[in-house]
Amino acid sequence: MLANHDRVAALFLMALSAGAFVYADEYPDEAAMYPRMISGLMFVFATLLCLRTFLTKFRDKVFDKLAQNPGRLLAAVAVTAVFFIGAGFIGFYPAVAIFIPVMAWIGGYRNVKAMAITTGIYLVAVYLVFGILFSRNLMPGGFL
Repeated sequence: MLANHDRVAALFLMALSAGAFVYADEYPDEAAMYPRMISGLMFVFATLLCLRTFLTKFRDKVFDKLAQNPGRLLAAVAVTAVFFIGAGFIGFYPAVAIFIPVMAWIGGYRNVKAMAITTGIYLVAVYLVFGILFSRNLMPGGFL
């Protein structure tokens, strides 16, 4: 049953979305509407993914190894954890400025100029949308 990667992912996403839906009850009703909607949709699509794995066409599919390079996978998970923790200390924008190029490097991308441009465009877009348009300060941290 767990040899099917799609089924494993679907079960994980179903558990995650159910937990998020229940956790959203702690918010006021209006604030909880969006997390409930997103987690509910995530549960529906994860359920569809899980059901699809029982169709003959997908049930008999031979899957490759889950991770072609387990070291890169573990590095990506570790960097993501450091990003979530570190963003509170150094701020969202500096954390993203470090996170995007590091993740690209772990993924095997080596064009430094493209990484810098992409990171810059992403940071400017996030700042324009959240900082200017919505007037929201995204985790200022210690440096901002």
